[in-house]
Amino acid sequence: IMMKYVALIPAYKPSAFLSELLKELQSYGFENVLVDDGSGIEYEHIFFESSRYAEVLYHAQNAGKGAALKTDLAYIATHFPKDAVVVTVDADGQHKPNDAAEAEQQQPQVVAVTVAQPELLPA
Repeated sequence: IMMKYVALIPAYKPSAFLSELLKELQSYGFENVLVDDGSGIEYEHIFFESSRYAEVLYHAQNAGKGAALKTDLAYIATHFPKDAVVVTVDADGQHKPNDAAEAEQQQPQVVAVTVAQPELLPA
């Protein structure tokens, strides 16, 4: 059985670098779930480009990183297997894709970059 690895990315007013980050994460075997946390019309082109490499979810208004993470996790919980390994990655590139790839090699219960299984997270 092949383990699913999901990169969860909350984003608010990201740079154009975002699509490159997602492309690189995808090359490491991640399925990406991105939340546009109310970035506004001037960022639509970035999310449109990013949709080539990620499932993009939208908040109409900025609700904060916590709300974006909850939106991401709710989507992942209903669209991915229960044993999927979820790695949170910052949209600003603070976490490099190879860091996320190294984290996926750890035991799922070990925190590295921020790794968790959806069913272990509070609702």
